Amino acid sequence: MIITKPPCGVGSASTATTFSDLWSVILLLISLGSGIVALITNFKKASAFLAQAFTLLGITTPVAVWLAAVAAYVAVLIVISVFFYKNCVEEPRGLDTCSSGVIEEVFPSFEDWSEWVFPFAASHPRVDVVVKRDYWGLVDNGGATVVCNDDAERSPILSAIFHSSEVCAAGGGAIAGAAIGGIGGIIAAVAIGAAIGCAASGPFYLLCLLVVLIIAVIVVTVAALIGALIGGLIGKAAAGSDDPITDGAGLTVGDYITTPGNLIIMGNLDNARAYWFVTEGGHTVHGRSTGSAPFSHLDPDTNLPVDAC
Repeated sequence: MIITKPPCGVGSASTATTFSDLWSVILLLISLGSGIVALITNFKKASAFLAQAFTLLGITTPVAVWLAAVAAYVAVLIVISVFFYKNCVEEPRGLDTCSSGVIEEVFPSFEDWSEWVFPFAASHPRVDVVVKRDYWGLVDNGGATVVCNDDAERSPILSAIFHSSEVCAAGGGAIAGAAIGGIGGIIAAVAIGAAIGCAASGPFYLLCLLVVLIIAVIVVTVAALIGALIGGLIGKAAAGSDDPITDGAGLTVGDYITTPGNLIIMGNLDNARAYWFVTEGGHTVHGRSTGSAPFSHLDPDTNLPVDAC
């Protein structure tokens, strides 16, 4: 039977079929930030709108500050909760299958500084595997994007992601920390608003009010994120590490590996196929390659004739 190598590049799957792109949440935050900037740069129109809205609804300055602070609090909690849900609760279903090959690259959890600052957005540990020819049919299944290595043969790669209790504990801790920190932020924002004390009338009232509302949003957001940082790190420490890359004799570049699990199309991997997750405790290491990255599929085809699939 002749097995044809799938063409490298973007496949026909236009959207992730089983996993939402978490960074769409980041784009939402950027959009909200752009909205605040637009309010500042279009102050005259924003002022007129606020004046009409507040008059119509009978909203006073203290109430407006409370509303802005609570809105910021809810928004931050929603964002963090969405990350936690997508990372640890949602169970997208794909192909219950298995493949093997040689590890081209490893990505431990909490490797990047941003995952320490925003622990709720930490990624589960992942390895990219140059798969044997026998498993090429899995790489482009369902119109998935085909990721290819930089070797001369442009060998296909499958990513394998391992569930990390440390990552999920950090996410849960971040939610609790943000909830507590955000309440403190609301109290502080209201106190700051009262201290500034915008006059109820006058030419600069609306400018003062707009500034106070922006300050309230920033104070609550920062307080909630600081709480998320502290809570996330406490959760991470309490869970302990179970990262198969960094723990003990962890997985390293050049290991021959078999990875059984749930193979899905992942939006935040450009709609490529990946295991979400590798079956817990189910992977098998078959020794190491004597070669070096970038690996070709010819390496595991030759040196790993029998795997654990």
